[in-house]
Amino acid sequence: MIGQQAIRDWLFINGKIEKAVHILSSLHSPDDKVFVNRKEKDGSTSKVPCPLALKDYNSNMNFVDNFDRLKKDNQCDRKSHKWYMRLFFHFIDCCVVNSFIIYEELDTDGKKLTNKNFRREVYTGLLSRKLVDVQSPSILKKRTKSTTEISNHKPHVSKHLRLTESKHQPTQISSRRCAMCSTKKKPQRTK
Repeated sequence: MIGQQAIRDWLFINGKIEKAVHILSSLHSPDDKVFVNRKEKDGSTSKVPCPLALKDYNSNMNFVDNFDRLKKDNQCDRKSHKWYMRLFFHFIDCCVVNSFIIYEELDTDGKKLTNKNFRREVYTGLLSRKLVDVQSPSILKKRTKSTTEISNHKPHVSKHLRLTESKHQPTQISSRRCAMCSTKKKPQRTK
């Protein structure tokens, strides 16, 4: 059951076919009607009258549904109490999804990335080289204390780098202590 009402140049449509529908349009008139195919429960199709505004909505809604699905799959949204932070994360997600859609359209090398892997590539590209790149031991020896302040937030480093390329690796002994901590004069142990 679909009800519609026109006031001046605006068309209001509300009703329920399978789910509630509310449409406000200034493009369509209430006299514009088309017939669409509707699938019945037994599998047959029948022609049903439908407002043109609803048909246009259904034909163009696929792009919005696809965008919402891509955004929801791997969103970076955090549960923040601040409204402006939630808005900021929403815009970051929208930018990444839009860039993924453009990447899919312009992909010329044939190497297709999934949405998740594309996000990882974007985030890895945006991170500082200090967090991502593995530095050679000669550079580590030359470096003195860092002048930058260490934050409380631990950045995400890929599992491969964390488990294989770190200077501070555990060794296999009976008490499972770190090789670096076990050689200190005052070893620290956790209880």
